[in-house]
Amino acid sequence: MYVTDDWLGGSRQLGFSFTAVRTTMTRNMQMADIVAAVSPVLAATLDAMVGGARPDAPRTRVLANGCPRQDRTGSPAHRAATAGVVGQLNERLDLDALEAVRDTGVEMTLIGPRVEATRVCRVRLDALLRSSNVTWSGRLPPSQVAWHLDRLGAGLTPYADTPFNRASFPLKTLEYLASGLGVVSTDLPSVRWLASDLVAVGRDPSTFADLVTKAVANRHDGHQEQRRRNFAARHTWEARASELMEMIEAPATDSGIIPRRPSGQPKKTGGRRDGPEA
Repeated sequence: MYVTDDWLGGSRQLGFSFTAVRTTMTRNMQMADIVAAVSPVLAATLDAMVGGARPDAPRTRVLANGCPRQDRTGSPAHRAATAGVVGQLNERLDLDALEAVRDTGVEMTLIGPRVEATRVCRVRLDALLRSSNVTWSGRLPPSQVAWHLDRLGAGLTPYADTPFNRASFPLKTLEYLASGLGVVSTDLPSVRWLASDLVAVGRDPSTFADLVTKAVANRHDGHQEQRRRNFAARHTWEARASELMEMIEAPATDSGIIPRRPSGQPKKTGGRRDGPEA
């Protein structure tokens, strides 16, 4: 069983019955031989959920999101002084952080559909997208998204501090890194799990905006761009598939997490993995 989102915590937001979701997930976990979750926070939530009903249940393992293997090698010289956000525009975003970036005067490009559900979010998005230094491209095909990623100056992961977001593992963070982009994120457990200085963390809107201006200013640093690509190459979907096969084939460690081995190295068992190498 693999859980990618906090369906229980987000049940009301998603329009599902809390009781029905909890009952279904508990039953499925009790029947599963292996339970994996996309983030450490979500894994802990699942362990707490099933622990009372099945004390001998194996601990939930962490199988994080990955990113596509990138064959593109864009040049840092082509990067514009523009920060970008790729993904849906809705209540999950930290609009305070994005408004702080806008107020610095940095150019921003937002790529993705608007799917907000509340009037408050709609009004704030309307105002943000009317700003003279903000461009909204809407939903784009993958080829055009890739074109933008090769030319942006920084990639942003501006998620609000909510239980649902804390349990998530945003795809965009690794996809930015795979494209060589400097990344600025709000403070999420998934970012801390990556344990890398390649992702700058803004713990409040002002700090977030300052980090964005620095990332854009350093957009032509070829050495850092290559470091980002190399880091993301260790987190591809192929790497995640290998981790999944190890979970199936090898016994779990005490932590419930299968240790990662470098690509091309002999398979090992045992040990502990709290997160990837920095």
